[in-house]
Amino acid sequence: MPRRRRGLLPVLVLLSVPAWLSAQTPLPSAPHLPSISPSLSLKVPNGAEAPSALGELEAEPDPAAAYFGAQIALHPNDPALYVGRGDYALSRRQIDEALSDYSQAIQVAPGNPLGWCARSGGYLARGDFAAAIADANDAIEVAPDSWRGYRARAWAYLSQGLTGQAVVDYGRALGLAEGPENSLLHVDRGSAYIRRGDAALALADYGAAVDADPENPDAYRFRGSLREEMGDADGALADFDAMVRLKPDDAQSYAYRGALHADRDEAAPALADFAKAIELDPRNPWTWRHRAALQAGHKEFAKAEDDYSRTVELEPNNGSNWRERADVRYELGNFSGALADCVRAVELNPHDAAACNTAAWIWASSPDPKLRNGSKAVLYATEACRLTRWQEAAYVDTLAAAYAESGNFPEAVRWQKECLKGADLVNDMADERYRLSLYQRHHSYRELPGKPSALRRAVQSFWVFWTYWGN
Repeated sequence: MPRRRRGLLPVLVLLSVPAWLSAQTPLPSAPHLPSISPSLSLKVPNGAEAPSALGELEAEPDPAAAYFGAQIALHPNDPALYVGRGDYALSRRQIDEALSDYSQAIQVAPGNPLGWCARSGGYLARGDFAAAIADANDAIEVAPDSWRGYRARAWAYLSQGLTGQAVVDYGRALGLAEGPENSLLHVDRGSAYIRRGDAALALADYGAAVDADPENPDAYRFRGSLREEMGDADGALADFDAMVRLKPDDAQSYAYRGALHADRDEAAPALADFAKAIELDPRNPWTWRHRAALQAGHKEFAKAEDDYSRTVELEPNNGSNWRERADVRYELGNFSGALADCVRAVELNPHDAAACNTAAWIWASSPDPKLRNGSKAVLYATEACRLTRWQEAAYVDTLAAAYAESGNFPEAVRWQKECLKGADLVNDMADERYRLSLYQRHHSYRELPGKPSALRRAVQSFWVFWTYWGN
C-alpha cells in the first residue's frame, strides 16, 4: 500500500510551556488537589499532545474548590489561598475565574509579588501579553529583591518569542534566588535557550538545575529529553530513571522512559513502562498512542488497533487518531474499517495528506468491489498530491491507481511513469513496475486479501514478464 513512510515512533521534540506562574510557594495540602508544577517538560510527536497529570478533571468531583473556599473563609487575608484557588481554576481552563482570584490576592496583599505574578500568568493564558508584562513589572516594583517578578516577566517575553529578553530576566532572577529556586530557574532558562536553538547552553542549564536540586524531577526530564535529541540515549535513560525514582507514582515519568525504550527498539521495557503509565493514568491518549505505534512497528496489529481505539475514544476530535487506526486496520485486512477511519480523519483535518492518500488507495484497489470508487479515488489522491506539492512518489502511485480504477488508463500510465521517476525506495520499484504493466494492458490494480507476499510477487513477476515478452 503506497502510504507515507513512518518510523517506529514519531520524532520526539521538546516543548516548554509556562506553568501556572503563581505556583511558587507551597500551599496547604488539599484532598485530590491536582499536581501543579511551576515548570513542566512536555515531549511530543510532531507537535502532538504531551502526557498530562491533570487528566479529565471535569468528570470528577471537585473537592479542591470546596477546600479553598473553606480555607479562605478562615483566612480571608492570605493571598496564597486565593492564588491556589486561581491556579486550580486555571488548570481547568477557567481563565476568568482564575483572574478574579488573582486580583483578590493582590487586593488583600498588594505588596506581595505572589498575586501580581499569578495574574501575569493568567493574562498569558488569555493571550493578553501587554497586561502580563504590566503585572510582572508591578511585581518587580513591589519586591525588587524577589526573583518571582523577573521570572514572570521572562515567561511573558518568552511567550512572545522574545527569547533574548527572557534570558536576561532569567539571569536577574538567578542572581536573587537561592537553593531549589535556582534549579527551577535554570530549567526555565534552559528552555529559553532551546527555543533560541542553543542546545549546548540549554544542556548546561539543565545540568546546573540538577546540581542545584538533585530532587527536582523536571531537571532530569528536560535534560533527558535534550540528551535524547542530541543522540545521548544512555544519558537520557539515566535521567529518565531518576525521574521514575523521584516520582514513582507519576505516569509521565514512565511514559517518557517508555518512549525512549521504544525509540531504542527495546520493546519489552517499553511495553512495561507504557503499561505502568496507563495503570497510573488510563485516560491519557499520549501513552496509548505511543504503545500502539510500538506494537504496530512489531506487527502486533490487533493489539495496536485496540490501543488506537482507546485514543479515538479519549480524543475523538483528533484526526491523527483515526488515521493511525486506519493504518493498522488496513494491515489487518479490514479495508472497510480503514476507509471509514480515513474519511473521518479527513473530515476532522482536511489537510491530512496521508489520510487522503489511504482513502484513495482503498477506493482504487480494494479487493471488495463494494468499496471501490474511481471518482472518489481520483479526487482524494489528487488532493493528497496537491497537499504534498506533488513531491511524494507514493501518493502519485495512488493517483495512477485511481485513474486506472476510473477507466482512464492513459492518465494511469502517465502518472505511474511519473511515480517511477520519483520513487526513491529500491524495494518499491517492483511494485510500481508491476502496476505500470497492468495499466498498459488496461487492467486496474487490486490488493490481495491478507497480502501474501510470495503469491503477490509471483503474480507481479508473471505480469511483468507477460507485458514485455508475451504476445
